[in-house]
Amino acid sequence: MHTYAITVLNQTFVGEQPEPFFDVVTFLANLDETQIQDVASLKQLATDTQLMPSYDDGMGQMVTEKVAKILDVYELIDEVQFEGNPEVNSRQIVPAKPMDLTQFLATFYSDYVYEDDFKD
Repeated sequence: MHTYAITVLNQTFVGEQPEPFFDVVTFLANLDETQIQDVASLKQLATDTQLMPSYDDGMGQMVTEKVAKILDVYELIDEVQFEGNPEVNSRQIVPAKPMDLTQFLATFYSDYVYEDDFKD
């Protein structure tokens, strides 16, 4: 097992409608080499440990975050002691003009998205 920093892109949904609100979250995990290549498993780990609980928007719609993409995974070379899967960095990005996930990725992450290396 090695310690990895995993950066994910979460998108907010109201009901089933995607909203142009994005969170970029980096968290730590102890994983082996096969786990870092399993995008579905990484997304599930992020879903289980990093998302805010869903809540009612006061108008009868549920507001939910969903993991949209695994942006990056990199091994830490320093030994770090931690419990669980702590968040070490996050930022919310609300684009100046509304955009969907594809536009967001093209604008903010056009150079590299980890998950795309594992497409069939």
